[in-house]
Amino acid sequence: MSDTTAILSDAQYNLDHHNLATASIGIAVSRGERLAYFLGQRYIEPLDSNITSVAATYQLTPKYTIGFRQSFDWSVNHNVTTDVTFLRHLDRAYLAVTLRYDEIGSQSGFMINFFPEGLGKAGAGTSALGQVFGN
Repeated sequence: MSDTTAILSDAQYNLDHHNLATASIGIAVSRGERLAYFLGQRYIEPLDSNITSVAATYQLTPKYTIGFRQSFDWSVNHNVTTDVTFLRHLDRAYLAVTLRYDEIGSQSGFMINFFPEGLGKAGAGTSALGQVFGN
């Protein structure tokens, strides 16, 4: 796998209120098969939020990958969420365990996801929308 870089962005305009509702921009980088990372900035007008997100995955071995995600809201000067994921590649499936802390809701917990190879990074798990870091 070669190195790739992509710039991602989106924006939404509120026609009822005649203003910019949300805007975001980010850069996603893949360095070979082992390292991938993302840096993004998002503005959400209704919440008056200006959120920076950083995410990275690193393949420790062909069977083990670790992932990290952090979001920080500059408008209120505190963390939004922190996730750490451990991914295990089984023979024909994946098992992921994610530890999560949500500072906005003062909630912490974990997710366990199991999904077959080729299905993508969704699968059946403790959260229907669980985040799984992987290649």
